[in-house]
Amino acid sequence: MVLTIKRLVLGLLTALLLAQSSAAPFAATSYRGLAHPYAFSLAGWEARALAAEAWERLAHIFSPYPADEAGLVLSYFNSPGQNFTPVEAALEAAVARVLHQEGVGGFPPVAFRFGFPPKLLIISPRERIERIRTVLLQPDLDIGRAEALEGRVEAAKGVSALVEGLGGLATYPSLVPPGYGLRDTVNAIAHEWMHHYFFFRPLGRAYGRDSQMTTLNETAASIAGNEVAARVLRSFGVEPVRPVEDDETPFDRELRAIRREVDRLLGEGRVGEAEAFMETSQLRLAGMGYGIRRLNQAYFAFYGTYALNPQSTSPIGEELEQLRRRASSLGEFIRLVAGVSSYRELQHMAY
Repeated sequence: MVLTIKRLVLGLLTALLLAQSSAAPFAATSYRGLAHPYAFSLAGWEARALAAEAWERLAHIFSPYPADEAGLVLSYFNSPGQNFTPVEAALEAAVARVLHQEGVGGFPPVAFRFGFPPKLLIISPRERIERIRTVLLQPDLDIGRAEALEGRVEAAKGVSALVEGLGGLATYPSLVPPGYGLRDTVNAIAHEWMHHYFFFRPLGRAYGRDSQMTTLNETAASIAGNEVAARVLRSFGVEPVRPVEDDETPFDRELRAIRREVDRLLGEGRVGEAEAFMETSQLRLAGMGYGIRRLNQAYFAFYGTYALNPQSTSPIGEELEQLRRRASSLGEFIRLVAGVSSYRELQHMAY
């Protein structure tokens, strides 16, 4: 019951903050104004999620879930269509157990819900690759309307725009797509909880201050979240996918090469040539069987936020992996990186 109250208080505070921010006026020609017809209401989602959370936790008091946690989870993912509410609770408990073992669990409590995350409008300047603005959009926004919105934003603002789907969202509780398999679901739950943990610490407070801190936060959440997820999977008797020493695919190599060339052209101020190069590269990738709907500055700004992705040229991924090797445990790594408030601090800690 105490855990449930903590969850509800956290969610209520989040909803109040979102309601205040969403009520602020905005100009029709602003990014939010241009995207307004397709905007996703975070406050509305939080209100619905909190109501469902309260009802389910109260019901659980009188009707406990089955004790076989692993069996419940494996049965759900092997037989789609079952009631997912007990599975949410079982997965939360499994992730929380690993976090407690590492001394970082307890607050905020692990909480997520299955649901379709919103889509995201990403904005980057044309002359450089940098995520300068994002706007959440309705989950069911179709390709036609997404492309029309991208065109309107680019024409009105002279920027590079992209609408992409999200693999999860760190609301409270976090939002995880229901169509994932077990491995991807556990990874998403763990990744989004890391954002919850960072939120109350210097790393989280610095999110969005600049592109380096955003990349640092997202990449740290990926590294720690993947390790937590691997241990959860083993507790269910499922072996996580083992990374091999050189697991870079031809697609990865192509994207890295494209990104480097785009960086070079933009660095020389040759914006038009960079954009033409991305268009021809997109067609070449399609001919190789790799479909990317839009390959532009906003694409690299979004996917490049995760420094271990091939779309990124940031050294932050290697520096965080170095810090993880130096840390005596996963818990120590999480605590160390959570206290980082600048990129310079990470560099000092990693080396």
